[in-house]
Amino acid sequence: MAGELFKSMAGVDIEHVPYKGSDGARTGILGGQVHMMFDAITTMAAHGRAGRVKILASSGKSRSAITPEVPTVSEAGVPGYEAVIWLGVMAPAATPRPLLERLSAEIVKVVNAPEVKENWSKQGAVPMGMTPAEFDKFMRADIQKWGKLVRDTGMKVD
Repeated sequence: MAGELFKSMAGVDIEHVPYKGSDGARTGILGGQVHMMFDAITTMAAHGRAGRVKILASSGKSRSAITPEVPTVSEAGVPGYEAVIWLGVMAPAATPRPLLERLSAEIVKVVNAPEVKENWSKQGAVPMGMTPAEFDKFMRADIQKWGKLVRDTGMKVD
């Protein structure tokens, strides 16, 4: 999806090579079977430091703390490009509001714990720590963004 967004926004024609998961794609890039890929900085930074890959750009709004010398895709010439990997905690729709608020507060405490922040920072992960309402808004906007890309490009699931 990040590659399709890049193709769409940059106006370039790159061929998508389907893999069953990022591990296969990572093996493909490291083995020279493919020429580029979009992957998480948390898994690719070590390969970049070791010289096995060249990290060309960060797909976030801002540069990664662990590769500050690497520009964002937007800085490198595709203004407004952003494709980030995020993880969230979901609960059944019928979960009582007080329980959601308590769960959220506890998760935010963990995410903001100094040792968690330090460990994630070393890996290039950035904690987002949102309220349930903020996360709902964020997730809905992300679904709209990617849904539009799917509709605009005619992507299909194989």
